[in-house]
Amino acid sequence: ANEFIIRTVNSSGIESEGVTVSCTPADVEISQPVITSSGQEIENLVPGKVNVSMKIKNNGMGDEYSAVLIVGLYEGNVMKQYKTQYKLLPELGISAAPVEFSIDADVDEVTENTTLKVFVWDSMENRNSISDMTIFK
Repeated sequence: ANEFIIRTVNSSGIESEGVTVSCTPADVEISQPVITSSGQEIENLVPGKVNVSMKIKNNGMGDEYSAVLIVGLYEGNVMKQYKTQYKLLPELGISAAPVEFSIDADVDEVTENTTLKVFVWDSMENRNSISDMTIFK
């Protein structure tokens, strides 16, 4: 935890005793997924190779913590394909860089019912979600 002392100064220049504020980072930090096509970030699905990337950082879950990025391509409620990337995320401290995840998905065609869903779980075995699902259309 990082601690800060916040003090105020009144109009006469007198400083207060201050208040100590403690900031603790989240145990796991997960970035929003970024979806690109031909190296350019996109907001809507397009046919062709689409890349989903995100960063995950373990600040306090121990050295055996893991995550799996799951990208599923759906047509309506039917999953057409899915890909996963699993990584072990050792606890490296607050100043360490996050671990990068990246998956390429092949989008044959895009209809009004085509969606790309992004999940982050602790593992394929436990299937505990560690992030909100993101849906791209």
